[in-house]
Amino acid sequence: MARRCEICSLDLIDEYSFHGHLLGKKHLRNVDLEKLKTKKEQNSIFVSPLPQRAQTNDIIEFFTKYGPIHYYKFGPRYVIIEFKNKKTADEVLSKKVVYFNNWKLTIIPRKIITPQQNKAEKSRKQSTSDDGKEDEESFHDKLRLELEAEPTFESQLTKFLSLVQKDDNVLEESCDKVCISLNRVFRSSFPYCKALRFGSTVTGLHFKDSDMDVFLDIGEPINDTLDTNESGTHNLKWTSKRVFREAKAILFRNPAIFNHVIPIPLARIPIIKFDHIPTKTNCDLSFKHGFGVHNSLLIKYFLSLNPKLRPLMMIIKYWAKILDITGTNKITNYSLIMLIIFYLQQPDVNLLPTLTDLQSSGSPVFASGWRIDFNRYYKHETENNSTIPELLHGFLKFYSEFNFSLNLITPLDGIIHPRINYNEVAYNLGINIESLNLSKPVCIQDPMELDLNIANSWNERLLLDFQKHCAETVKLCEDSALNDNKSLLPSLLNPEVKHKSKKPKSIHIVIPAGKFEDFGLPDDFEQRDDIDNKQKYKENHWFSVVYKLIQRIFENIFKLNIHVTYDETNIKQIKLDQESDVHTNENNKIMLLCNGNYCLSRTRKGRLSSNLDPTLSCIDKEILISDKILEGLKEKKEETMIKFTCILEKKTNPLHVFITITDAQDSNKAFSEIGNYMRSKIPTIIDKEFLHMIQYKKTIV
Repeated sequence: MARRCEICSLDLIDEYSFHGHLLGKKHLRNVDLEKLKTKKEQNSIFVSPLPQRAQTNDIIEFFTKYGPIHYYKFGPRYVIIEFKNKKTADEVLSKKVVYFNNWKLTIIPRKIITPQQNKAEKSRKQSTSDDGKEDEESFHDKLRLELEAEPTFESQLTKFLSLVQKDDNVLEESCDKVCISLNRVFRSSFPYCKALRFGSTVTGLHFKDSDMDVFLDIGEPINDTLDTNESGTHNLKWTSKRVFREAKAILFRNPAIFNHVIPIPLARIPIIKFDHIPTKTNCDLSFKHGFGVHNSLLIKYFLSLNPKLRPLMMIIKYWAKILDITGTNKITNYSLIMLIIFYLQQPDVNLLPTLTDLQSSGSPVFASGWRIDFNRYYKHETENNSTIPELLHGFLKFYSEFNFSLNLITPLDGIIHPRINYNEVAYNLGINIESLNLSKPVCIQDPMELDLNIANSWNERLLLDFQKHCAETVKLCEDSALNDNKSLLPSLLNPEVKHKSKKPKSIHIVIPAGKFEDFGLPDDFEQRDDIDNKQKYKENHWFSVVYKLIQRIFENIFKLNIHVTYDETNIKQIKLDQESDVHTNENNKIMLLCNGNYCLSRTRKGRLSSNLDPTLSCIDKEILISDKILEGLKEKKEETMIKFTCILEKKTNPLHVFITITDAQDSNKAFSEIGNYMRSKIPTIIDKEFLHMIQYKKTIV
């Protein structure tokens, strides 16, 4: 009689085999892992949704009051917290709901996916794809070998597209069947509904394993602010939540057509993932609005203007996929496509028109207040005859040098707009500038939904990785041009180009305000009535002083070059004796890119004579030491490349600056040395500098 081991997810042919398996090392190891998993689950909680602007440190500090935390992990809108004991987790779980700064947090038990479950899920996904028996790595290897066998770049490109994409006719047939199935089952609840495709299956920029994106237009009004008539009943039948719940129920009621139904209601655009059994198609179903449909038609139109654009975009998409910089919580494929379109709109490239050009004639059509029409017969004049390799090189070079922190990307008009000057433009276009979220490290404006930043998922590290990969691949393009680009695709699509480096090291430093919180304030500070919020003024004023001290330490003691890559505060314009914008705004973060050629943290002891001028500050003394060390290093020609990012964040209650220094070279032994030195010395230097300035009545220049 057959037996099954649930722990190992393994079927055994008889009782004898089953008992033999129970004594095996693999089973015993899995038993230990199951026990560990159970313990982790019992000690852990899953908390969501988090406030969008919540600081990770504040969240952890909030939950620390319940008991000591062993481990935590943040997601886009959730956090997993593992306490040191089960009792603490049980106490928090008993509350079900807690409030963090008036924000409602829902708390549920943590569920860990075991390796066996994860393997089963991967196996299920592989079985629905044409190359189901090949894992991703072996497919990359096969692709590279196939390309290397082709004699020219053109034949390589044809082979590449045939291997990574489904046949268009097969794809269309499958997608039509999915839409027919959805229309049939949903019309019992939504008589006027229509399933509309969007995304890569419409634009033609799909891979073999791409999901099919579907928007369900229910054909009836949806209103989330319901009115109530005199009888106390709602005037409109459908809200977004009711549509979502009804659609989920319908999919679950049809297990012969749809399986693996996964509702994701807390996403920015709630979706339901499922598999369409007859066609073996993975689908994402959404209901919120149809902008994805309109954007997909716009991209499809752009691709129709030049036959080189589709293969160019497919190469860039696959390149980003291999480098693992696209996907969930990373660069979205949609934002990557908009980057390509924006580059192709630039005056020196001029391969694509802007949406403004396409909307310059014809009757406007609006959806949810935004214009969605464009002229499909617009004739775009261009003299650009660049090849695909030349366009690829241009795209990579353009974005490797692009200043994302100062500018935003607008495919609407193809213009590089400085962020600081965009308020007036936004006002004229009817854009809610706060919704556009210009404070993000990257801002890519949606071409139709103009108050949407489609790069909200980008963080500083992701931007750094993207620009680094662009710069590295520029060199690869230049090298391959020497052999008629025959080596370009095999090299570009080689999975070994992905850096298998460890997570970059970070050093954290805390600078408390303490007794220096009032340093440098005007003498008549308390009597002045032109300052609305004196506490906010004081906090931002002190933050500016610390920033200038850090800047002086980096530039003069460690001899680093500093580039401000992200500055919410506009702090470089601060004058300490008068009020400026920084004293009244809420911004509290600065990001610096620091680099230098010398490690000046070594052999610093005993470098100064005892008869120094007593009026010299601590920083002045450290500068003298660095000058002596630097002189010796230059004589010996000993250079050590140092490059890191430094983020300064203002924190309150109590007031302090939280500094995060992160290695920007992935693997650099000198970073650990200089980083640890900074962590131990910078707080002391700043403390002594404050005391010195108070004693000698000095201020920051």
